[in-house]
Amino acid sequence: MDNTSLDSRLDSVIQAPRLLVISDFDGTIADFADDPENVPVNRASIEALETLGEFPDTGAVILSGRDLATLRRLSGTRDSVELVGSHGAESTGVPVEPTAAQRQRLDAVGRRLNDLIAGHPGAAVESKPFHRVLHTRRVADRELGDRILREALELHPEGMHVSTGKCIVEFSAVSVNKGTWITGAKSRGNWDSIVFLGDDVTDEDGFRVLGDGDLGIKVGDGDTVAAGRVPDTDGVRIVLERLAAERAAHLTR
Repeated sequence: MDNTSLDSRLDSVIQAPRLLVISDFDGTIADFADDPENVPVNRASIEALETLGEFPDTGAVILSGRDLATLRRLSGTRDSVELVGSHGAESTGVPVEPTAAQRQRLDAVGRRLNDLIAGHPGAAVESKPFHRVLHTRRVADRELGDRILREALELHPEGMHVSTGKCIVEFSAVSVNKGTWITGAKSRGNWDSIVFLGDDVTDEDGFRVLGDGDLGIKVGDGDTVAAGRVPDTDGVRIVLERLAAERAAHLTR
């Protein structure tokens, strides 16, 4: 999509009677870093989302693969932005906990992943309430990192859902993803239009469920079903600041 087309679609969604703006976190409003606990967050993007969330008939959400506690700490957002972690399994609006059976399956796959990365510096296993995630971004030998990811995909643990992303393989004890969460959110909030921005493979689940009156915006390169695209996190900032400014103007007419 060219900039003219994106501009036109933004003009349309800004005028929606009820508008929900959803952004991924990593790679969208925060850049990547070797230390996942110390990523550079675009504060201007956060502020634009906070502003949007304060408007009538307008919602703002950060929808991330991060667990909810980490997302809350790293984003530092005000209450006007709803935080949704673990691809939709955790939310500030509807707190939930894994069952005993889910915990057992998560612990079992976690042990297998830790055995897989033993002796490979830079590889790590992240434990989240509903997920165990293998990370290889910090493995210096890229071929080794890719091989570890392939071996993880061959584990096939019973009762777990498997997904991939940038230098990760994620095992989930729940079937929820960004697409199922967005579908549910649209129904619960009776939103007329949704804008969803994301950069990773997992965000494609969200783009696929958007309707004709919605707008998906892919961040960066790569194949996508999203109708719009921006080059990087600064492009996200520009879109969010425009949405905040022009939504304010529209609502005061």
